[in-house]
Amino acid sequence: MGFSGLKQHCLPGLLLLPGLVQAEWMDWALEAELAAATDDNVNIAIDDFEQEDEKAAVKLRAGRAWLLEGSEHSSTRLRFSGDIARHFYNDWDDLTLTRLGGSAALHHKFGLGMKAPRLSAGVSAHYEDVRDGNREAWYYKTHIGLDRRLSPRLDLGVSVYYQFREGDDWPEANPNVDSNVYDSDHGGVILALQPVAKAAAVDHGQLLRRGIR
Repeated sequence: MGFSGLKQHCLPGLLLLPGLVQAEWMDWALEAELAAATDDNVNIAIDDFEQEDEKAAVKLRAGRAWLLEGSEHSSTRLRFSGDIARHFYNDWDDLTLTRLGGSAALHHKFGLGMKAPRLSAGVSAHYEDVRDGNREAWYYKTHIGLDRRLSPRLDLGVSVYYQFREGDDWPEANPNVDSNVYDSDHGGVILALQPVAKAAAVDHGQLLRRGIR
């Protein structure tokens, strides 16, 4: 597949946490996120009037982390979490959805100190209940990323991901035509620069996506 020509330009979003955004070696975590974004080709359409839309999202996540090396000074932890989110679209309101699922991730810190690089890798599965019922689907995703604290108030990170969408099958009218028309996959690279504060973060990222939605 070639490049779809789609970029997502994320407007600054507010991430609210009950402690440090990059808090290390926590046991339990509860996060709430509010975000706003604009997509310059939300429908992957040809006509301009069908392309752009804005959306807002609210998300709640709860998780539990375990240190792996049997020591409170371990540099590796495993985290499991569950989350629920609601996405609201401005123009294409049939895309409004509720998202429910869970994830597992492995985090490792190379060395000591605030500026030591951090590696993360994980998998997740989510179900999207979309107002347009034809778009309801399961999403499976895997990723790996590396980030580093540049200063007490600035993080830089890069990540690579792959996602597979498993939708409902289309009624089979022709045995020579695939019925899984709602299945798709894509991958991407995300580069993000994130200012951080004691209890919140505002970030700006750029996504380059390959494949189809």
